[in-house]
Amino acid sequence: MGDMSKTQLNITKYQGSCLVFGAPGTGKTYTLVERIAHLIESGVNPQEIYLIAFTYYSWQILFHKLKGRLGLEVAEQINIGPCRIFAQNQMEKDVETELVFATDKQARRSLRQAMREVDFKGSAVEAEHIVRNFKSMARKPAETAKHFDLFMAYKGYCEMDRYDVLRRHIVGMRQGEMKLVPMRYVFVDNFQDITHIQFLWLLEHMKAGAQVSAFGDDDLCVFKRDGALGSAALKDFKEQQGVKAFTLTKCFRLSEKLGQTALTVVGKVPDRFEKEVYFNPKKNIEVSFDAYSSAEEELLILAEKIKAIPSDKRIGVIARTDWDALRIQKIFEKNGIEHSSFAHKIWEIPGAIMVIDLLCLLMNQASDVHLRNVLVGYGLNQQLIEMLFKGGLHAHNWLADGAKLPKDLQLPSSALGDFIAIQRQLLGYYCLLKNRSSSAQEVFKAASFDMIERMNYEDKFNALIAVDTLLNLKGPLKEVLPQIRQGKEPNMLDRILLGPVRDMRNLEFDAVFMPLANEKVYPFAGYRVLPVDESHDRRLFYMGITRASGSLSISWYDKPSRYVQILQKAFK
Repeated sequence: MGDMSKTQLNITKYQGSCLVFGAPGTGKTYTLVERIAHLIESGVNPQEIYLIAFTYYSWQILFHKLKGRLGLEVAEQINIGPCRIFAQNQMEKDVETELVFATDKQARRSLRQAMREVDFKGSAVEAEHIVRNFKSMARKPAETAKHFDLFMAYKGYCEMDRYDVLRRHIVGMRQGEMKLVPMRYVFVDNFQDITHIQFLWLLEHMKAGAQVSAFGDDDLCVFKRDGALGSAALKDFKEQQGVKAFTLTKCFRLSEKLGQTALTVVGKVPDRFEKEVYFNPKKNIEVSFDAYSSAEEELLILAEKIKAIPSDKRIGVIARTDWDALRIQKIFEKNGIEHSSFAHKIWEIPGAIMVIDLLCLLMNQASDVHLRNVLVGYGLNQQLIEMLFKGGLHAHNWLADGAKLPKDLQLPSSALGDFIAIQRQLLGYYCLLKNRSSSAQEVFKAASFDMIERMNYEDKFNALIAVDTLLNLKGPLKEVLPQIRQGKEPNMLDRILLGPVRDMRNLEFDAVFMPLANEKVYPFAGYRVLPVDESHDRRLFYMGITRASGSLSISWYDKPSRYVQILQKAFK
């Protein structure tokens, strides 16, 4: 088992449910893998082991570590995934039919409809946080709860999404209509991010005899806005009958100075789960700070710095948001820096989706869904769009046939005027393309900017990235478009990883870069409806800086974050 501490050895051999918590770099993930390996080496069938990971990237990391420790053949027999997948598989066995629920794209479309219905003033990201938080609750929310109208409107458009699966499984189990998942040994990574409904689902299995091993650190809770329990999950699980708690106190990754300074950032979060930690006295992590006059200057210099790092060093580039990660991604691509990005694929984001759907429409390759999105992007209201499609509007050859209204469809004069204005614009761009009166790029840019002008700020930013990406594509569009919609999956083993901070758990790097660390980013002040969450951003910043095992470079333009200033004072 290598150089395991006495506590780690005790954890791997302990025969019962347990809670393992510790600061970053204390070996939680390593110990989780070793505990699984010990079970298998003791004769446990790998198929009886279930490992719960809350994100796809966490699943990838854990599978890679299990494969390295146990070999591919054994690792593939271990059940790894989110609670929802395990519940869904069991429910489908019980009812002998495939569960039908909204895809993520369908759910986002329903959310947009709900936002318009209740005149929600926030962004789509804020609306997603709000709905997920409601869905995470074990009990029905009160009608007086803030944004309850948005939640109910969303439910009206989307009867069931992936967040409803666990709730239905719990009800089915309690009513005797559905069986429990046959989990004998359950491991939960990053237990602090479990929601109330997930916790109840897990307890149902624990009461039935499943042995649960939970590993976590509430200081690394990244889904609090989506209903994650954080420190409450650790405290509640610790109090369950038969659960033994272990604390990993020796930090192998962080130097004394960086470790203690990091604790001053996260130490002000209320209701923390206090834990001992002893940092590595032999470790020396170089910390640097750089201020720039603009984001453009900052990111160009970042690219040059990364090129200068020796090729045997692993690099993590950690942004606060998907937007910032996408900005950095574009700079890396233009500078030929090979990397894997965890940022949301641009084609999964509404503003970008509308742009690529517009291109499909102008190329006469649009589906009804594409046409709907384009009409929304051009400002047509949802009620009129529904009237058009119910009246027989179809995307197939719509522009080629003159963008006509369905036969016998009667519209109010005001609605007809709105439709005719958009009809003329789109038909005009289509004719320019068909007649080759202007370059295809110029026509597409003009059509896109006509639509972008009507978008909110959030969608505009993503749409502009999409336009730039599409204009720089190489190869025949008919062949390339389907490929870029799928996107490239990140490889966790790549030397350079880029992404928002929430996706950097279970990772450490020789060199960590945290660009764009401005005062409005940590804590994040970019929401219009949701308030600034100081505790949440302290945890995110703490996670970012504790990924560094060799060097940490923090930069910003304008004014630095108050958390950056704490580090600056310590490292003067």
